[in-house]
Amino acid sequence: RSSIIGGVVKLVLNIVLIRVMGVLGVCISSVISYAVIIIVQFAYTKHSIKYVQVIKNAFYCLLIAGLMLVYLSVIDRLNMSVYFEIILQVLGGGMIYLVGIFAIMYMKKDPVVLSIVLPHFS
Repeated sequence: RSSIIGGVVKLVLNIVLIRVMGVLGVCISSVISYAVIIIVQFAYTKHSIKYVQVIKNAFYCLLIAGLMLVYLSVIDRLNMSVYFEIILQVLGGGMIYLVGIFAIMYMKKDPVVLSIVLPHFS
């Protein structure tokens, strides 16, 4: 249910914000829809989940989304070819997401990530 509600919020915000802000509108609608999904999931799971851990995970996801928003807003302000701008936005945004998720997993001492990273630094 939370994904459906978040999807509806994102669709409505995309319709409004893309016309006004372009690509930045997509980023803003993504951040807001993720926040709505988190709030709805809190409401459904308030008796069965440890809130502290959920809040930490939500913060990390919103932090990554915020970094992507800043990156995309900087790229959007540069005067360059539309095609080159799209390529930079997709590649840069994807890299920020992947590095962010990898960093979070490393901080949480995820065994898969540690098995990849530690042999290279020991």
